[in-house]
Amino acid sequence: MNKYRSLAQNIALFAINSIATKLISFLLVPLYTYYLSEGEYGITDMSLTVITLMVPLATLSVSDAVLRFVIDDRANADKYITSGFAIVLLSYLIIAFCLPILDLGIFGGLGDYKLWFWLAYASNALLTYQSNVSRALDQVRIIPFAAGLSSLATLGGAFLFIAKFGMGIEGYFISVIFGGLVGSAVYELMGKHRKHLVKVSFQAIRVNLGAMMAYAIPLTPNTLFWWVNNSVSRFFVTGFLGIAANGLYAAASKIPNLLNTVFQIFQQAWQISAYQEFGKKGSKGFFTTVFSVLQLVMFSCAALLSMLSPVLADLLLQNSFYTAWNLIPILLIAFFFSTIFSFYGTVYTASMDTGKLFVTTLVGAIATIIGCWLLVPSLGLLGAGVADVLSNFLVMLTRVWGANHVVSIEVSWLSFYACVALLFVQAALAVLGVNHYMMLSAICVVAVVIIQTFQARNVIRDLFRFVVNRRKRNVM
Repeated sequence: MNKYRSLAQNIALFAINSIATKLISFLLVPLYTYYLSEGEYGITDMSLTVITLMVPLATLSVSDAVLRFVIDDRANADKYITSGFAIVLLSYLIIAFCLPILDLGIFGGLGDYKLWFWLAYASNALLTYQSNVSRALDQVRIIPFAAGLSSLATLGGAFLFIAKFGMGIEGYFISVIFGGLVGSAVYELMGKHRKHLVKVSFQAIRVNLGAMMAYAIPLTPNTLFWWVNNSVSRFFVTGFLGIAANGLYAAASKIPNLLNTVFQIFQQAWQISAYQEFGKKGSKGFFTTVFSVLQLVMFSCAALLSMLSPVLADLLLQNSFYTAWNLIPILLIAFFFSTIFSFYGTVYTASMDTGKLFVTTLVGAIATIIGCWLLVPSLGLLGAGVADVLSNFLVMLTRVWGANHVVSIEVSWLSFYACVALLFVQAALAVLGVNHYMMLSAICVVAVVIIQTFQARNVIRDLFRFVVNRRKRNVM
């Protein structure tokens, strides 16, 4: 049970981290939507969308390679970390040369803030790299402190520069940059990452990067198409409906992001355990057990958030932003499918078969582009949500099929699709504006919980026995 205990401990640490940071993020949403116009909020969301894309692309996903290789070869950790850091620094120059692209109309005016964007990228890229280095070095306990203080600094900066000084978009960038620098300082003070940066010859860096890039480079186009799959709808919304509509769509996505928050708590810990346990005896049962619990939690959270979406929207979405609340249930389905295909994606990265991971993501990216092109002009924001659902579903199907050739994970697909149908019922009730939405949606929640608890009954029973036996041993 050591592997389950280690996974549970890491999940607990990442949960503390996520609760703290996301709580602060929730406080930022009403602040942004109160002090920024729809257009201004759309630009800030666009900057976040582009940075999310550019960090893994410009760094060639080197932080993911550092995590994977250091876990496998701890003796050469310093060489991997130094080589990776060199790539991060090089990415700063790459982004600087690419800044004129932001003047294109599809970026909705982001080109007016090039320097601020570059500084925000630099702080984000460094913070992302340091986070993965800490995970690779088993310094997971540092991450909640770094992320929590970084988020607090961002919140304080937002109140100071946006609410008090009225600096708008520039105030947003200053607060984000300040938060990233604070997080990086915490990693250095507590993790002392600098001591892992050693003098390495160019030849040694070339050799290290050769192996790392063979793993990471397929992840780079994968990241591009993952970003297309998850974010290109914003550009179609901006192009067809305007930057203000993108602001509404971005605001509606904040609540479904709660589901992604729950998953990321798990995923960060699971990635470490999957790398450590892959190929060992009993790995199939380990993957199956973990997926069974994940399925129970994700379905229950998706159904519950869908039911509570009007209440959460009333709390978090200010002024005209509240009108987008009925998009939330359909976006929750898209986010749910993304959590499932992300879990299966770990099978590919654990087996170092990143090429196939890219192919599955390409399928979703193409589906997103076609779906948005066809649906956004006729259905508006709802069309963008439907396109996201369809593309994420296709990625899930292709990854499940491919991953089962590596690790055969046992899944009760009957109960899985029964619960998917219930999520679609909730989305239909919201879009149609049916009276007594929350009461009808609550029935769906209860049904989802019952079905998922039944499918995970063996895992729950084994977990209960483990806890009881552990208490008995402690008493004796």
